[in-house]
Amino acid sequence: MHNESKYNYQENKKAYNFVLIALALNTMVIISLLKAIPLNYLIGSVIIFNIIFTLLGFLLAIRVKIYSVNWAKIAIGFGLIQFFRVIILPLEGFTGLALILKFLLIISGVLIIIASITTLHRAKIKASNMIDVESN
Repeated sequence: MHNESKYNYQENKKAYNFVLIALALNTMVIISLLKAIPLNYLIGSVIIFNIIFTLLGFLLAIRVKIYSVNWAKIAIGFGLIQFFRVIILPLEGFTGLALILKFLLIISGVLIIIASITTLHRAKIKASNMIDVESN
């Protein structure tokens, strides 16, 4: 059995774990942020956005685990959203905590993009291996 043919039988656990770690980092950011921001309309929008982001993030993790190319492309968007959130988060009153939260969001975005690239690469190998198997 060729080394590439293992992708036909193994799940993409590496990308799956990267997405789960990114979601854990996102959860740490949200818990820290919700403790510090004042109670106003912003807190509701932050909570609703993060509920949706986390639910879609878990779906994304499951889909990259099974080498879904479309969801791997969506994962790039998720990573970019994390980078964009560094810019728009309301961190005016934070000092040292703001830097830590921004760093965690950047790491989260990088992990999601790495998961996407890993899935796209492995899906390509899997697809080429399936063609080789069918031609034999």
